[in-house]
Amino acid sequence: MSKKSKRAHAVKEQVIAALDAMKSLSDDEKYQVALEAWCEILLHEVKAGKLSKTAASLDLMSSALSAFDGGKSHAFLRMCYPIKAWRDETVEIPKAWVRPLAEAWQAYKVAGPETTLGEVMGVEGGGQGKRPARFVMQSLKKEIRRANDVDIEIGVAAMDSQFLSKEDAIAAVAERHGISADAVKMAYNSAVGKRGGHFPK
Repeated sequence: MSKKSKRAHAVKEQVIAALDAMKSLSDDEKYQVALEAWCEILLHEVKAGKLSKTAASLDLMSSALSAFDGGKSHAFLRMCYPIKAWRDETVEIPKAWVRPLAEAWQAYKVAGPETTLGEVMGVEGGGQGKRPARFVMQSLKKEIRRANDVDIEIGVAAMDSQFLSKEDAIAAVAERHGISADAVKMAYNSAVGKRGGHFPK
């Protein structure tokens, strides 16, 4: 077996194993994996200075409240927090205090470009100096979708016992969405750099 064939076989085995592992997860486990991945990405953006701690906290608070409304328990949510301090240092406050903040944050993310978070919350009417956080979040979501599309292309090929290189997968995603391969490659590399959970390159 040639070196290239061995590499292709190894990549295929890893991709199939990753897909099988995801299939075997329960809904609670999938939520935990998704929350941990999203936390890693938000923390990366905070450290890079692209997103404030406040914006990240509002988004995570909104996510936790949504999960709680969906039937998740306090104990389960606490177990899902990927940082020990978040699990150990908690406070119990009424949902009625948190819900307006979570709802305002969700409204802000889909508001018009001239609307500030303060305006949505009803506490200010001024503008913002930095790029609105909702645009950062929208870019992150788009970036993640494109990166996941590349992984899916590779995974589907592997399940058909075929090897598809990252470059070919990127080209396929670019063609499907009508964008340049460079744009997809940039999104993929950026997403991989922010967390280590993607399939092998």
